[in-house]
Amino acid sequence: MNNYHETFEKTGRRWMTWGLVAIPCAGFALLMSSAKGPEEGQPAADRPKLSSTTPAPVFKTARSLDHAGPAEEALPARVESDRRSGQTREDPLCQLLASRPELANSLKTLLENQRSIAVLPREQMLALRGTPEDVIELVKLYHEAPGDELRDEIFSAACNLSNPESAELLLHLLQVSGEPDITTFAGMALARMVDSTLLGEIIQRYETASAPDEQARMLGIIYQIRSPSRVPALIDLAEQQPGGEVASALLQTLGMIGSPEAVGYLLDRLVSAGEPQEQEAYSEAISRVAEANSLPLLITTAAGETGSRAARMAAIRALENYAPEYVESLLGTLAATESDAEVRQAASQALENARQFSI
Repeated sequence: MNNYHETFEKTGRRWMTWGLVAIPCAGFALLMSSAKGPEEGQPAADRPKLSSTTPAPVFKTARSLDHAGPAEEALPARVESDRRSGQTREDPLCQLLASRPELANSLKTLLENQRSIAVLPREQMLALRGTPEDVIELVKLYHEAPGDELRDEIFSAACNLSNPESAELLLHLLQVSGEPDITTFAGMALARMVDSTLLGEIIQRYETASAPDEQARMLGIIYQIRSPSRVPALIDLAEQQPGGEVASALLQTLGMIGSPEAVGYLLDRLVSAGEPQEQEAYSEAISRVAEANSLPLLITTAAGETGSRAARMAAIRALENYAPEYVESLLGTLAATESDAEVRQAASQALENARQFSI
C-alpha cells in the first residue's frame, strides 16, 4: 500500500510539473495558430495586441521556486513575434523553461498576471534567466529606452534578477555605476541571491573600498536581505565580527528578518553580552522585529518567563510593532501591575506606540 502511495504521489508530481511547463507553451501555440491566416498569416492590424502593463514583481524578498522536471520534458521551442522589433525568433518562454526548468512556477505566476499569455516582455525574460549576458542586455535596454515608462518597466524587471551566476557582474556594477537605478537594482538582486560565500565577498569589498559611498553600497546589500533562509549565514558572519558598521548591519538585518531563529539568537546574545554598548546593539536589533511567527517568543520574554531583564525590555519594545489586539492585554497588564518601574514605563510606552501606529 505504501509503495502504491509513493508511486501515485510521484506520478502526480510529474504530471503537475509537466502541466506547468506545457500549458503556457501549448496556450501560446493555440493562440498563434488561431492568429494566422491560410498562407501568410493574419494582417498585423488584426492580430491581438499585447498588454504593455508590467506585472507586479514575482519576488518580494527572496525567491521560492518549485523545481520542475528535467529540461528535456519542456516542449520544443516554437516561433513567435518579438513584441518590439517584429523579428521572428524562437519562443523565449520555451527556451527559458528548457534552460532553467526550476523557474516553471514563477513563470506560471507571471503569465497569470499578464493579460496575454502569448509572450513575456523581453526585459522580464532576461531578468528571469538572469545570466551575465542577460544583465548586460538589460543595462543596454535601459540606456536605449526611449521614454521613462519603458525605462521603469526595465528597472522593475531587473530588480527581480536572482541568478547567482551574475553576482560578480552585479557587484562590479554596484561599485562603478553612477546611475541610481542601476546601483539600486544591482543591490536588490544581490540581496536576493546572497549566500555565505557572497556575504563574505561583500564584507571584503566593504573593507577594501576606498570611498564612503562604496562602503555604503556594500552595507546596503546586507540591509536589504529579507529571506529567513539567510539567517544561518548572517549569524555565522555576525559571530566573526568584532563590532563596527558591518556587525551592526548584520544584527539589524537579523532583527528586520525577525524569524524565530533570528530572534532566539539575538535574545541569547543579549543575555550573555557583557559591555553596555554590545547590549545596546542586540537590544536595538530586537526592537525591529515584526514577524508574526516570533510573537509568542516575544510575549513570553516580555512577560518575564525567560531571559534577563535586558531581554525583557527589548522584547517589550518590539511588541509595539504589532497590532494592538495581539499585544495590549500583556502590555496593559504590565503597565498597570508590574513592580519594576522601568518595565512598567516601557510597557506603557510600547502600548501607546502600538495603538498610534495602527491608526
